[in-house]
Amino acid sequence: MNIEIGIIVPVYNAQQSLHRCIDSILTQSYSIFKLILIDDGSKDNSLNICRQYQNSDERVKVYSQNNSGVSMARNKGIELCTSPYLCFTDSDDYLEPHYLQNFVEGISASPNVDMVFQGINRVFTNHTEKIVPKQGFYPRKRLLDGISDINQYSIFGYICTKMYRTEIIKRYHLRFNKNISISEDRIFALQYLEYCNSLSVINRSAYNYIIHNNGLTAHKRSYQEIKQAADINLQCAQHLLSLLQSQRFENDTRRMYIMSSFGYLTELFATPYSFKTQKAEISSYLQLYATWLPLYKPTNNYHKFIKRLLVTPYKVCTVVVILRLYWLLKRIKQKLKHK
Repeated sequence: MNIEIGIIVPVYNAQQSLHRCIDSILTQSYSIFKLILIDDGSKDNSLNICRQYQNSDERVKVYSQNNSGVSMARNKGIELCTSPYLCFTDSDDYLEPHYLQNFVEGISASPNVDMVFQGINRVFTNHTEKIVPKQGFYPRKRLLDGISDINQYSIFGYICTKMYRTEIIKRYHLRFNKNISISEDRIFALQYLEYCNSLSVINRSAYNYIIHNNGLTAHKRSYQEIKQAADINLQCAQHLLSLLQSQRFENDTRRMYIMSSFGYLTELFATPYSFKTQKAEISSYLQLYATWLPLYKPTNNYHKFIKRLLVTPYKVCTVVVILRLYWLLKRIKQKLKHK
């Protein structure tokens, strides 16, 4: 097939990894693409590196903007993209040679498909975890079941696993939420699915996603920020459920919300908010989501502790006191450790 794919890469202070990323794109086995590099106000040599590639390969286009964040950089890439399909790559990651070819095979099997999905290689310091989903094709009436199948591998939220139809994104003015820096990828995908008529899943993985021990992935976020992202995710999923029925997806949505909520409840106590605030938040949480708690089977020991605490018929004040004591002791231990 001769379908052009737009590859959007936000770039910010990425000079250490940028050559590897861009070289892995330019050497793809499927060569019909446009590479859109969005420099987001880098202070290092990233912009010059981007321009060098633009000067040597006509498929490369570079745009520079003041630092506005990764979501705004991706949105600018969408605005500039003229290819019928588009996908996203991060500048610190890199591709195997058949990444684009995998997507094209998904289109070849179903020419009118609106989203093509493939797996991911999670690259740790000492090993690589290759995650490959089960192959399948899902028409609109089974779209949410398809997402549930992907959710079994916990990789739906990664932006790099999907190829989108550009015309749908532009027609419905879909953009990344610039006010959220966590789970914005998943929110974008869920909003896109409202207008998606079919999904093709390819049982391959060719994207190398670098797991960092620092940087953005380890960035400390507030209770409010994590909760806002979880709530918007929930709203998007529930909107899809109002359009398409799937009991599996509904259960997945509730399970994943509880998993996300343990993240923001952790921050509610890890950061010393007032007893009154913590009590009000826990009370509201239990009123809204207590019946969803059994759907989440945590493997993390702290999440197991939170779940046991929340499903036990303690009074709200007791729950708050126990969590406050837990985090007080944890802070004391950390101080003693650093002395």
